[in-house]
Amino acid sequence: MQRLTLFMIVVVTMVGFFAKGDFWGRFRFLPGSFQYIPELLGAAAAAYVVFAGTRSRFQFVRPVYWLIFGLLLVDAICGVLVNSVGSGPVFAGVRNYLRAIPWFFVPAAFAYDNPKLLDQLRLMLWICVLQVPFAIEQRIKTGSSNASSVGAMVTGDLTSGTLQDSGILSTVLISAVCVAAAFYIRKLLAPRQFLFMFILFLLPTTINETKGTLLMLPIGLVITLLCASKVGTRLKYFLLAISLTGMFLAAFVPIYDAMNEGRRYGVSIGDFFSDSKNWERYVTTGKELGAEGQVGRLDALMIPVHFLAKKPTTFVFGLGMGNASHSSISPQFSGEYHELFKPLFIIAISRIFSELGLFGCLLLYILYWQLFVDSKALARSDSGAAGAFGAGWAGVVAIMAMATLYTTVDAFVSTSFLFWYFSGFVAAQRVRSGAALRAEMLSRRNFPNGEPRSTVRLPTMGTS
Repeated sequence: MQRLTLFMIVVVTMVGFFAKGDFWGRFRFLPGSFQYIPELLGAAAAAYVVFAGTRSRFQFVRPVYWLIFGLLLVDAICGVLVNSVGSGPVFAGVRNYLRAIPWFFVPAAFAYDNPKLLDQLRLMLWICVLQVPFAIEQRIKTGSSNASSVGAMVTGDLTSGTLQDSGILSTVLISAVCVAAAFYIRKLLAPRQFLFMFILFLLPTTINETKGTLLMLPIGLVITLLCASKVGTRLKYFLLAISLTGMFLAAFVPIYDAMNEGRRYGVSIGDFFSDSKNWERYVTTGKELGAEGQVGRLDALMIPVHFLAKKPTTFVFGLGMGNASHSSISPQFSGEYHELFKPLFIIAISRIFSELGLFGCLLLYILYWQLFVDSKALARSDSGAAGAFGAGWAGVVAIMAMATLYTTVDAFVSTSFLFWYFSGFVAAQRVRSGAALRAEMLSRRNFPNGEPRSTVRLPTMGTS
């Protein structure tokens, strides 16, 4: 299963890019059909979970997750029935929402030990490093005359590495910084190694001008360092997080301002936040449903809220899974409300609320909270690599919760597959770590003088 997991990580971060190419049509080396490999991997994970998970009776999945996922399924079914959604959009909706979910349960059926986790993180390290030269080249290409001739704005939006979206690239790299910070605090990374990763990974988020970094990075870092550090040292690491953020801002602000200098409609980062007109244009444009052109982030959420509030059932359950989304399979698989809602789907929460309603959104954030709780618990109970990863993942969960309000993290296989798989690892490992700790305490109580512990059965930490 480890080989399939490593293959999945490569596929969701690389294959789509080389199957579709970049904005200019370059790097298209693979057949277009390869972009559907993640769906096959999702199906393979589902088959494995059914076979292996039932044998272990899913003892490493906390009941609260069954409740949340079960309620999400009920919510989706109610939305489909209430709105009489056709089979085509439902199929496309299932593909979009459920293709990555089986990977959440894989770590509960297959016990990944620390060496396997470290191999996965090393692979992710090299993938993140690879984003840097791609991002630099794309940023240079965007400013060239060739980019302008095809109608591209001189902007960082096309600086996306192999992840096909600038916001997704920034979200993944900021998450990688949080995990690296946790490993540094737990003394599994040297200070020089962490500082190198910090600078290297945040370079693409600077040149692609992701303003969300200014919020996601400090919050993610503070949460990570507080979860990774021991009581008595947290003030020290809180100040470290503030210092690192300040160092990043010292580089981000002049680079952002230099790239915006002379650009039509370009403003400095200081003017953006100090001038209410610039901020309001970014957050809200005052447009209504059906209007064309760019809408603000707040508009993207509030317009669906006002539309769905006209009918209580749609407000609670949404328009139905897939009923407001575009499908790349064929027009018959696109939802009835696709054209109407298309300009609004610039953030994930807009699509989720439109199709799953208020109930679905609440369940999603309850799920985020449970994952955050499990991440903190794993960080406390495990002193090794898994515990360090748990501390870093607490920051990542917070970043993902914020990213749903900033970009379309739900629409890209890179963020969806990686988030659900590593979240599943944290959730399952929290149960295993707790079971091992209880077994150790029982052993000490039964054998206070250090007698052999052969009668104590510990949870399996690795399988072949």
